[in-house]
Amino acid sequence: ILCLEKDPEHMSVYYFWPDKTTAFLLPGIIKAAANLLYATEVKVLLTSSCAGRGNIEFDNQPYILYALQIKSFSPVLSPCKTECNIGITVSQFCNVFPFHFMFDKDMTLLQLGDGLKKFLNQRAVQGKSKFEEYFEIASPKVSATFT
Repeated sequence: ILCLEKDPEHMSVYYFWPDKTTAFLLPGIIKAAANLLYATEVKVLLTSSCAGRGNIEFDNQPYILYALQIKSFSPVLSPCKTECNIGITVSQFCNVFPFHFMFDKDMTLLQLGDGLKKFLNQRAVQGKSKFEEYFEIASPKVSATFT
């Protein structure tokens, strides 16, 4: 899933390699996440889909595109603000997302969740490892950069 902010009131959500069941459920999941995480009400519209027929932007990968219109939001918890603070501790974050990773602007890995440490064999991840040493972005086919 790729979310792109168009402006403070509109976002685009690309869902790659859509499955019938999850494509049907995704609008409700988006609405629930916006409400629970950001106290935001959104309108979700299916705008287009591509079955991998030569779309240059995403290298022939099937996707569904949803348009989100932000109807109302809490100024403190807006999904369009970088200073958003939803009040979760580092410990809670690590427990909820055991397969998370964090990296800096140079794509150097700063932190791995416990699930990833076990999967990658923690001893293999030593020192200043680069993102591309352990990960590859499979879909959409883009290079791994911070921007």
